[in-house]
Amino acid sequence: MKFALNRFLLLLFAFFLSFNSAFAGFFDEEDEEEATEKAKPEGKPLYSMVNLWYEKPTKILPLFHKGTIIPVGTKVYIGDTSKKAFYFKTEDGSEYRIYSWKYYKMPGEEMIKLFFDEKNPKAKGGVYHKFSKMERKQIDLGQLKVGMSRKAAVMAYGFPPTHANPSVKADTWNLWKNRWDKLIVTFNNGKISEIRD
Repeated sequence: MKFALNRFLLLLFAFFLSFNSAFAGFFDEEDEEEATEKAKPEGKPLYSMVNLWYEKPTKILPLFHKGTIIPVGTKVYIGDTSKKAFYFKTEDGSEYRIYSWKYYKMPGEEMIKLFFDEKNPKAKGGVYHKFSKMERKQIDLGQLKVGMSRKAAVMAYGFPPTHANPSVKADTWNLWKNRWDKLIVTFNNGKISEIRD
């Protein structure tokens, strides 16, 4: 009897152990408070290559352009990454999470390579200084303007979301100010020729 009870308890323990490990982390991506605590600076600092907007720092959807702006050239430290999102911290200790999958269909690691770089674009000799005075002003404002080059438009407004734009080289981009207001940007010879609200 004692042997059977010990065996039953051992099997019960093994079941709970395997059940617990099978679902470990199941809610991690959706539990914002716990997930934000995981963001820790790792490795070398990187610098933002595009302007990023947020209304809620732990839920940034990079296709929207509403709220507070994280400007080009901001120094960041990358934290945890996953298929759907990644975390970063700025020098002042503020923590952020960007969702990379929903509108861009790319894992966090891939989006990090697009949005950040080891070289500060605003440092002396950086790519920011290769744009015209008008383009630099628009980048600083986070706005698009007729006459801007494609590269300046990306730096000012971010990459067009892939769910609605098959290629960054397309002559027309579908962009969003927020969930309801859309912009249609047309390029001619590599420069913005029209912006329709």
